[in-house]
Amino acid sequence: MSTPLLYVALFFPTFVMATAAAGTTAAGAAVSGGAIAVMALGLVVETVADFQKSWSKEAAPGTFAKGGLYAWSRHPNFFGEVVFWTASVVAAVPFFHAWYHWVVAPLGAYVMYFIVAKGAAKKLDMRQNEKYKDEPGYAEYLEKVPLLVPLVGKKGPAAS
Repeated sequence: MSTPLLYVALFFPTFVMATAAAGTTAAGAAVSGGAIAVMALGLVVETVADFQKSWSKEAAPGTFAKGGLYAWSRHPNFFGEVVFWTASVVAAVPFFHAWYHWVVAPLGAYVMYFIVAKGAAKKLDMRQNEKYKDEPGYAEYLEKVPLLVPLVGKKGPAAS
């Protein structure tokens, strides 16, 4: 998918909500409101993770970030981004009235997940594996902390 098409797909749920001729039901509004709150949470996770990584690198240059959100996910900033885009689709669902809404709207979040999870996160992991492979605690960190989604497929948070 080309970058402009990805942006169209990512924006499409917002477009559907903004152009809906009639509002939605109370239940639909609750779904949208809850999803918008989850979008905000995704942004907070992404932002906090970026700050935590910067602070970690400042405090201990040359070591890997393993505290805070990084104790739960090796790439919590990417996780926050995936949460944001997925929730944007959920927020728009009550406004879906045409078949193409169900096809185009999830496409952006789906592609974003694969770009982040299968591309960026794995590439960054490979670089970090090379850089930190001999650092004490790194092997245990890899064993305990999942690549992207907290607690999925791993034992739990790493000790800071």
